[in-house]
Amino acid sequence: SPDVSPPPYVFRSAMTKAFFSASGWNTRRRKRETMLTLEEKMVFDALRACSKMLRLPAPDRGTPSESVKDWSVHESALSGMVGSIEVSFDRTKYFVTISSHDLSQYIVIPRPSRENKKNMSDITPEQRDGAVEKAKQVLEKGVKAANIPDEIFRGATIKLNDGEWTINGTPWHEARHVSTKLAKSVDWSKLDLSKPRDGNWPWTKTFGSGQKFRREVVQWCLSRMAGFGNVVTVPKINREGAGTDEALTGLEAEGFQYLMYLSEHFPDALWPSKPFTFETRCIALRKELCAKLAGDQSSLCEWPAWSSDLTLRATQKMAFHEMVKSSEQGLSTFLWMLVGQGKTFTVLKFLEETRNSRYVIWSLPKSAVGSVAQMIKEVGWSPLLLFPSAGLASKYGKDGGKWPTTVSTDLRPDVVTLIEHDHLRTLADSLASQMCDTAFVFDEVHKAMQSGTQRTASALRLARLAKQLVALTGTPIVDKSGYGLMEWLKLCVPFPVSSSNFWVAANSMVTHLNSGEVEVEDIETQATETKEERDYFKKHFPSRAPWFGKTDTPSREEWLKMREMTMAISDRSIISTAVEMYRKHPDDWREDHYSIVGSKTHSGGGERPLIVAADQEHGVRLVHALVQNGVKSSDILLVGGTRPTSLRTGVGHEKTIHLTEQRVLDDEEKPYKIVVAAIRNCEGYSLTWMTCLITGSYPSNQASRTQMRGRINRLDAQRLHKRYYMVLAGVTTITHRHQLAAKLMEDALRAAPAKKKRKS
Repeated sequence: SPDVSPPPYVFRSAMTKAFFSASGWNTRRRKRETMLTLEEKMVFDALRACSKMLRLPAPDRGTPSESVKDWSVHESALSGMVGSIEVSFDRTKYFVTISSHDLSQYIVIPRPSRENKKNMSDITPEQRDGAVEKAKQVLEKGVKAANIPDEIFRGATIKLNDGEWTINGTPWHEARHVSTKLAKSVDWSKLDLSKPRDGNWPWTKTFGSGQKFRREVVQWCLSRMAGFGNVVTVPKINREGAGTDEALTGLEAEGFQYLMYLSEHFPDALWPSKPFTFETRCIALRKELCAKLAGDQSSLCEWPAWSSDLTLRATQKMAFHEMVKSSEQGLSTFLWMLVGQGKTFTVLKFLEETRNSRYVIWSLPKSAVGSVAQMIKEVGWSPLLLFPSAGLASKYGKDGGKWPTTVSTDLRPDVVTLIEHDHLRTLADSLASQMCDTAFVFDEVHKAMQSGTQRTASALRLARLAKQLVALTGTPIVDKSGYGLMEWLKLCVPFPVSSSNFWVAANSMVTHLNSGEVEVEDIETQATETKEERDYFKKHFPSRAPWFGKTDTPSREEWLKMREMTMAISDRSIISTAVEMYRKHPDDWREDHYSIVGSKTHSGGGERPLIVAADQEHGVRLVHALVQNGVKSSDILLVGGTRPTSLRTGVGHEKTIHLTEQRVLDDEEKPYKIVVAAIRNCEGYSLTWMTCLITGSYPSNQASRTQMRGRINRLDAQRLHKRYYMVLAGVTTITHRHQLAAKLMEDALRAAPAKKKRKS
C-alpha cells in the first residue's frame, strides 16, 4: 500500500515519489538507465494504464454465460425514473414529483431560482391543484424514463392513464419484475479474503500476485457501493495528494484495486466503464455482493429494557411508522423534524421497535449532547460520550459535563455512544470495522453536506457502512443548496439519484411534524333532515352505487339544487351546535380556563368553536345566522381576506390574528367566543383560544383541511383537548363516507349534462 500522510494531503508522499520517478529527467543530457527500478516501473505502468483509460473505449464484459438472475425493481423506483416535472401555473414555475412512499400522491414545490422566492408554505391549494393537473397532462402523454435501475428500461416511455402506471404499455407492477443474463456465473468463494490473488494486475507486472486485501479496505469498498446508484466511483486525487471533490481516507488506492478484483469475478455488479468509475448492470447482484461482504449475521441485541411511559403523539407516530416501513424495505431514513418536536424520542422508539443492531452511535452537535443524553436516560438506556483523547474527556468534565465518558473505540452493546460532530473524523477509522452491526444516527445532517470536508467524508463513510441509518435535519430544502445532501439521499431512496430527480428524493425525505400533546377527538354528526328533504335526495340521487337513488343521470341543475339543500341543512346544524355552545359558555371565562388547564383531563368547560365556511360569502351568511339566533356581534370574529362590505357592524374582522390563550389572558386580544373562517383562509394565523372546530364537507383538498385543523392545535395550546366536528347531510353523507369527500360532488357537477331548455 502507498505511503499515507495526515489529512488533507493524504497521498502527498506517494505523489512526490511518483513525480520524481517519472519527471525531472532531461534525456538529451542523460539517457535513462535501461533497467528501471521497481518503483519506476510501477509509475510508468500506471501512467500507461491511465492513458488507455482516457483514450480507449471501455472493455467489453465478454460473452454472456447461461446464468440468469431474476429480481424485482423496487416499486418506488418509478418515481425516480419519472423525475421532476416542471410546470407553469399562475405565472409561477413549480416542480411536481411523485411520492416515493405512495405513487398516487404528488408533491409540489416552487422551482428554486433567484427570481422565485416562494416557499412550500406559500403555495395555495388552488396553485397546488393546478400544478398537479398540468403534471398529470404531461404524464398522460408520457415521459422518457431516466435514472433507470436496469437497462431494460432504457428509452422506455412512462405513462399514467386512469390512475394506472405503465411503462412501454406494460403495467408497472408487472414490468418491474426483470431478468438479467449474467456475463459470468457467480462464484462467492472469490470473496474469501484469506486466499491470495492469482497473478499480477492487468496494467503492471510489478505487483498483484499473492496480494491479500485488508478488512478495512473491503469496508471502504462497501461504503462506496452503498445505495442504488448505477455507478461506483473512486475519489479523485490532485497533484498535492488531497481529494479533488471529497476528502480522502488513505484507503483509496487499495480500494480501487479491490474493486478491480471484484469486477474480474462479478462483472455484472461492477465493471470499469470510465476512468476510476465502475458501472453496475444488475443492482440486485451488487446488493447481494454487499451483503456477502458485510457478512449476513443475526445481531445479538443487548440493549437495556425500555422503561419509559412516554407515548408518541399522533404526528410522531406518522414519522415512526414511516421509519419502520423504510427499515423493512432495507432503506435508511431521512427525517425533517423541527426543534422541540420530540425527534430524539421518536428515533429512540424506532430503535427500540426494530432492535436490529448490536450497537448504537449517535453523532450530534456539541450543543445537543445534554438534551439527547437526558432523553436516552429517561427511556432507561445509558448514554456514553466517546472522545478521541483523554484530554478532551477531561476537559468535558472540568467544564461541568455530567455524563459518563470514554476514549475506548470498542463499542459497547449496553449503551448509546454519543460522538460530537467535530470528533467523528478522528474516530472514523477505529469505528468503521464495527459499523456493519451498528445503528448510526446523524443529527443535524445539514452540517455534513460540504463535499470537501473531513467531517462529511467521515460521516458518509460510516453512514454507508451502518446496518441502520437515521439522518435528521431541522433545515428544510428550499433552494439549490440542497444538492449538498444528495449523497445522503442516495442512501434513503430505492433509485439512482441525480440532478434530474434530486427533488423526488428530497421530497421523499421530508416529514412534517406538528408539535404538541393535544388530545384530538373527531366527531362525525349527521344533520337532521326533514321528510321532504330526505325524499328529495332519494328521488334525485343517481341510481348507481353508492347513491342508490331513483334518477339514472341527474342533470347539472339537479346537482346544484342538491348541493344547495345540503349546504342549508349543514348550516342549520352548525348554527344550532355553535349557539348551544355559546349559551353554555361561562361568564367567568378566565376562571373556567384556569380550571380546565389545571385539571388532569383537560376536557369539559366552556367551548369556543371555530366555524369553517365554504368561502367568504358563506362565512358572512353564517355570521348573520349566528346574530339572528342571539349571539352578540361583539363575540364573533371573521378571519381572512378583506372585510366584506355586507358584514354586520360590530362583528370583528382580521385578515390575520394570533388569538392564543396567553394573549387573551394577557388582555392583548379580545376573548371572542365564536370565530368564522373560510376553508381557503387556512394559513398564517393562530386560534388556540378556540377549543373546537365545526365544519361541513366542502370542496377542498386535504392540504387545506389539515392546515385549518392546525389553527387551533398548535405548539402554544394550553387546553390539551380539541374536538373536530364534521357535519354531514344530503350529498356529503355519501361523498364523505366513501372517502371522496366533496371532490366527488365537484367532479359530478363538471361532468353532469346541463338540462336542455324546453322550446316554448
